[in-house]
Amino acid sequence: MRRTVTPAAAIATFVAAFSVGAGPAAAQEPEQGLVNVLGCALFGTGELEVLAGPTEGFINGWGTGTRGLAISYIRSQESTVTVQYDDQPATTLDLSDAYSTPVFNEEFGGCQTELVLPLGDLAAGDTVVVGIDLTLKTPAMDFLKGEGGYNFPPSNREHVGNKVPAGQQAQGTCTITVVAG
Repeated sequence: MRRTVTPAAAIATFVAAFSVGAGPAAAQEPEQGLVNVLGCALFGTGELEVLAGPTEGFINGWGTGTRGLAISYIRSQESTVTVQYDDQPATTLDLSDAYSTPVFNEEFGGCQTELVLPLGDLAAGDTVVVGIDLTLKTPAMDFLKGEGGYNFPPSNREHVGNKVPAGQQAQGTCTITVVAG
């Protein structure tokens, strides 16, 4: 079976890897096509099922008030992913430069960037373990423009000012089991 492990980008965002929420919640039913690795690893059970077929993993996303602040986040972070298929040796990838170009999202009300990893065309019975390690090397600004000017999203009120301090880290592992569709 051919598996491609190269960086790409293109999906929904969440405000910060270091805040309370993250992307779509882990599903009870098998997911298809795009799996929320971040949600599974940091906020879920650490396990999920996906239907056989081409699969991508949502690794991280960042949303903020301006394109410049999103670019600043990309420059501030370090993102590594370790992928292991079945019982094969694990491969660690530095995906720090693989985030999507920041774009304005009218529904979100700010600019966002995302990190998605193609996991390949998976077959029923396959198991993929994905470990993520996200670290801020320098502080990053985290705020959105609201009716009264720039302000915190409600989930980020624990940050002092609007600055997420350097050294913040998010680590976790998600075991993906592939089932027949």
